[in-house]
Amino acid sequence: MEKQKRSKLITFIKYFAVLLVGLLIGVTIGMRLGIRSALFARDLTAIASYSLFAEIQLKNADYPEAKQTLLNFIELLENSKGSDDSMVSDSLLTFDKMLTYGRLAQLAQKNGDDLEAKKYMALAVEECNRTSWKDCSNEKVEYLLTELDRKALFPDKSLDKK
Repeated sequence: MEKQKRSKLITFIKYFAVLLVGLLIGVTIGMRLGIRSALFARDLTAIASYSLFAEIQLKNADYPEAKQTLLNFIELLENSKGSDDSMVSDSLLTFDKMLTYGRLAQLAQKNGDDLEAKKYMALAVEECNRTSWKDCSNEKVEYLLTELDRKALFPDKSLDKK
């Protein structure tokens, strides 16, 4: 009888140990996946929010303020790029930088600063060349910006006339 109780106790301890190890492994994996998901959501939310803010500023703010907003967005993208805890891909960040430099070029052009417009368009093309695109010409960047503006959250109605 004593041997039978001892055998049941050993079996219970084994099952409990297996359950405990499984629980610890599950919690560890779950925490890692949860943290990675939270970091991804944090990064993507920050970039999306600032992108929306930049779009609104571009349409409503004066030249210096709109320009500074776009430069700040580029700084945010630069700080996210290659960061150990960033979950957003470098290719997405490069694409956003290309668009932002293109927008800076458009903004400078609209403000009559051809030299600055050329400088920013060259930077947009340079970012484009970091992608796998075959055509990274000024025209391609400008075309992409125009198409994105047509489909933007706050579209530029003047583009419909073109």
